[in-house]
Amino acid sequence: MMILPAVAMAQVPTPPPITPAPNTANIAVANIFLDGNNEDSVVVSLNCTSGTIAPASATLGNGEGQIFVVSNIPVGPDNSCTLTQTAISDYDTAYLCAPKASIPGDVQCANPTAIPDTLSTTSCSWANVTADNVGYCAIYNQAAPVEVEVTKMWDITNAGAAGDDYSLFAEVIVGCDAEIMNETWSKNGWSYKKFYLDDGDYTAGEATVTVTVIPSFYGNECFAVEDDVDSAVEVTSDCGSWNNGTMEIGVGEGASCTITNTLFFEGIPTLNQYGMAIMVLLMLGVGFVGFRRFV
Repeated sequence: MMILPAVAMAQVPTPPPITPAPNTANIAVANIFLDGNNEDSVVVSLNCTSGTIAPASATLGNGEGQIFVVSNIPVGPDNSCTLTQTAISDYDTAYLCAPKASIPGDVQCANPTAIPDTLSTTSCSWANVTADNVGYCAIYNQAAPVEVEVTKMWDITNAGAAGDDYSLFAEVIVGCDAEIMNETWSKNGWSYKKFYLDDGDYTAGEATVTVTVIPSFYGNECFAVEDDVDSAVEVTSDCGSWNNGTMEIGVGEGASCTITNTLFFEGIPTLNQYGMAIMVLLMLGVGFVGFRRFV
């Protein structure tokens, strides 16, 4: 089941007062883009096992609705109806069918749903639509989650001089002005997720953390920073700074960046066997000259 943000709770449309014409049934549908997309539209279609449907389909933009009229419904056999929407690229779709008939004449949903627990990902459907019935369906389209990937790299120079006594521990915080799924915390329209990386999380000095973000139609920005960086570490990054993202995301478009930590160890210069031999000869030469002068 797709995950809808809490804003959906405030966007459940109020069913309009509908009175079907004699010997007809009405199915009302509303389309909602949760990410504010006011440019795209969807095609919704109603299919029934009997009767005549007008119109058979409709094209709806954000916040638009349609009332389907079902006529010539035969008496006797159940008349099952199903309302669906054509898929739209990079969006997830959920259907909210009225959970129960609350108005005389309203038809009971065959797949009753409720926000946020039992939204259907397939359709709104009604088991037996008869004359004078009214059915309600809300369709929610939400931008599919995208991934933001942050690569953490360590560049250790002359590590042997330190006796390999160093740690690759790091705290990486990823922030976006959009919803990060399973966020650590959120504030002022930004959501954040914090990662703790230990030595075992790296392969050849490199580790990657990933967050899943629900973007908006008009785009969002993300950043990644390190917390509590040692003063001996030089940090280079193309991930932006606090609440100032250089990673741009949008519908169907994720992002990535890299943080590199460089750690220098100067160490004590050492000599190989040839250097040691030359050093011994120089010391002997200086000693011999000094001995001659002393004598």
